Amino acid sequence: MSGTPWQAYGLIVHLAKRLNQNNFGKTKLQKLVYLADRLKRVKVGYDFTFYTYGPFSSDLASDLDYVNALEGVKITHDLSINMYEIHPGDNADRLEAKSEDFLRENQQAIDEIVERFGDKQAKELELIATLVFVNNSGILEKKEIISKTKELKPRFSNEEVEESYELLTGWNYIHEGVQNSVSGS
Repeated sequence: MSGTPWQAYGLIVHLAKRLNQNNFGKTKLQKLVYLADRLKRVKVGYDFTFYTYGPFSSDLASDLDYVNALEGVKITHDLSINMYEIHPGDNADRLEAKSEDFLRENQQAIDEIVERFGDKQAKELELIATLVFVNNSGILEKKEIISKTKELKPRFSNEEVEESYELLTGWNYIHEGVQNSVSGS
């Protein structure tokens, strides 16, 4: 693990506090941490594999449960939208304080990820994270990235994939012909 567990726990709590009223759930947490790791090099030591809803870390899922047990976050299930919502818990400030230096060092990167992706729905983040995942797998040309993403995510229209690709290239997160993988990941 490249970080300490407290850095990871602090990041989880920090995101819960920042996105408290913004449909913040388990899938959105997975995608935001993945994007922070891959696009901005905010390293807390998670390995991501491709899963049903895009890049997924079982260690992040376990850490979320642990942070919930420590009352750093509170996870509830909203039956009306069939979603697990994550809110700050009673010990959120205390857990966040344990990673204060890490959060301060990565504040600009975290802010950028939250500002650009924090208002997106989990479904949108699923597609965006999948595009980044495909690009990080060594597929470098736009046509190939879009084709492989479409193969992995057939429920998304060509227009949705293209729009998300253009969004990522517009923010310089994907550069055609350039692999964006981070060494040691």
